[in-house]
Amino acid sequence: MISKGDLDEKKVVMIDKALGDYITAVTIQDIRSDYAAYHLHQAVEKILKAGLLCFDPELDVSVYQHDVTSLSRTFSKYSGLSEEFRLKCAEVDEIAPSVRYANLRNDIGPGEISAMRIATEFIIREASNIAKVESFFGEAVQNTFSENLKCLKPILSERISNILNHKDSN
Repeated sequence: MISKGDLDEKKVVMIDKALGDYITAVTIQDIRSDYAAYHLHQAVEKILKAGLLCFDPELDVSVYQHDVTSLSRTFSKYSGLSEEFRLKCAEVDEIAPSVRYANLRNDIGPGEISAMRIATEFIIREASNIAKVESFFGEAVQNTFSENLKCLKPILSERISNILNHKDSN
């Protein structure tokens, strides 16, 4: 049996990975919209699975596989989220599986990826505002921020140095 501490860490890691998928999607959406669609779907799937574990630690979230629509129905039962929430999940679920499975579609248009991104942002915002999820979300944001800062530090250090040197020469 998994301990409460391990389960809490699993929730944080899942949310952190959801945020990572979202960041990846936003970063690559103009270059590879099909990959961005995949990562947006993953972000929603992971945030919903983590949220479900916040309500029912014994729930086997693997039974949902990648079915965001079913995940959203179950999540909404626990959380009391609106029909709009379920519709946004269905919107994400409608496009992304075609990228993953059906003929390896890679012609996701800018309008579709924009709609998916907006829906994903709504889903993450709504799920993260639920009391049972909120503290795990906050911890995951801190992890994501720290990891991103580590990646950006070499770039930022050089830029900050350049900015300071430019000010000194004026």
